[in-house]
Amino acid sequence: MWPEPVNKCIHKPLIITHHNHHNRSVYHPSVYQSTDNAAAVLRNLVQHLGVPVSPGAVAQAVYDHPDFPFLSLYHLTQLLGAWGLRAEAGRIPPESLPAIPLPALAFVEKPQPACVMFHRCDADRVSYLDPATGWVEEPVTAFRERWSGVVVLVGVPAGEELPPVRPVPAPPQRAALAVTLVDAEQTLDSFIRYHLAIGFAHLYLFFDRPGDPGLRTARTYPGVTAIERDDALAARWRSCRQYPQLAGQLQRPQARQLLNVEIAAGLALDAGLHWLLQMDADELFYLPRGSVTEHFTALADRQVYGVTYPNYEAVSGQLEVGDYFREVTLFKRNPVHLAAGQQEVLAAHVSAGTNAGFLAYANGKSAARLDGALLPWGNHRFQWRRGTTHYQKPGVALAEAAADPSGPLVLHYAECGFSHFLRKYRTWGDFPDTYLSGQRVIDRVPFRIRAREVVKTGDVQRAEAFYRREAILADVSMLARLLDEGLLCRITGPAEVLGRGGRG
Repeated sequence: MWPEPVNKCIHKPLIITHHNHHNRSVYHPSVYQSTDNAAAVLRNLVQHLGVPVSPGAVAQAVYDHPDFPFLSLYHLTQLLGAWGLRAEAGRIPPESLPAIPLPALAFVEKPQPACVMFHRCDADRVSYLDPATGWVEEPVTAFRERWSGVVVLVGVPAGEELPPVRPVPAPPQRAALAVTLVDAEQTLDSFIRYHLAIGFAHLYLFFDRPGDPGLRTARTYPGVTAIERDDALAARWRSCRQYPQLAGQLQRPQARQLLNVEIAAGLALDAGLHWLLQMDADELFYLPRGSVTEHFTALADRQVYGVTYPNYEAVSGQLEVGDYFREVTLFKRNPVHLAAGQQEVLAAHVSAGTNAGFLAYANGKSAARLDGALLPWGNHRFQWRRGTTHYQKPGVALAEAAADPSGPLVLHYAECGFSHFLRKYRTWGDFPDTYLSGQRVIDRVPFRIRAREVVKTGDVQRAEAFYRREAILADVSMLARLLDEGLLCRITGPAEVLGRGGRG
């Protein structure tokens, strides 16, 4: 028995959701739902049917669908049809449940809308696979209270052997950087040379001060787009999707940075690039092995759409540093790479009240695959948005990325050199106590609030004393001990690349 299609039902978008169920027997699915219900239920269905469609091919078809994340049951029938299956969606009366061919997909509305794989039904009980929780067995009466009456019936054509369907290998992935910067001319040449040398296809540099002397340097490089903060950039901001939310905050660098990343994403997409990484001008992307193209191509082949990299923070052992990208090679390991108790040991040997031993942030920086829905989500993450709907695609979170001890890192040369420090905090001035999100800066990065207060006094000697006390680790024996204990590490790769004249 196949149902009559009911357009009102089958074109209703499936909602990306996680949910919990109670008072039911639950078993384990083959594939758990991570972010998207449609991808998970389809992967379980084709595996249950023995259809030669790889899990990667299912994920690729779902996440690359032009209507994602607003996939309806109708879209699911299209995908199933593309894999050689007969699939029809529609509404059936409750009493017809025992007669439908199984397995089938059913659309439940409670506790949240979701698609499940319907497996068995008799007069009293039903069983189905909810990819968020597992196999569920419950009374028919309880299921009917949740069920919308809509099903997708699926069949394998008799006598036909379906050809294997596998993910299409990703083309070589070209990546770009988006950076908003000011007062970076002393290290800018090294920043550009290094990132072009390791394989970034393009750098989008937004100079936040009109007439910044770094503009001249940046414009000498092919592969670099240098954009000055001027009336033309302000006009571009007004066309950004984030502009209505940020228009009243444009005096704040973080707001301008978010708009610049959105502009960079559009430029990179138009240029045929595939990935975007947002960083600051005092950071480098470090690959212990391989090239940028190889790294991002491997991620795309795994159907990864975003990744958050652990950041390591540079350790300065002297008052003045010139080009820190060339001169500094000692780093604090990110807390995600420290064993239990090590984080406290590191914090005990730097200034009190810092962020887990870091002077700046410790929550990583992110890259994402480009498409028309991509937007920055703060200065450390990305999200996707269609209309007013914000959503995530499958990615590698910080904890997962950290599981590979030889994986890529963001190297943050924070507060390296007193002159850099003094200039930065003079430029920042009396910045607000909170981020755009409303969270207090002192709760995340207390060093910055203390630095702001001492620099705005105008007393350079006092600022230098503060910097020596809180930002420098000059005790040679202590540094050796922290290195031996694995709290610090030596990373010479960037300095070596730059020492070769910026050749990878």
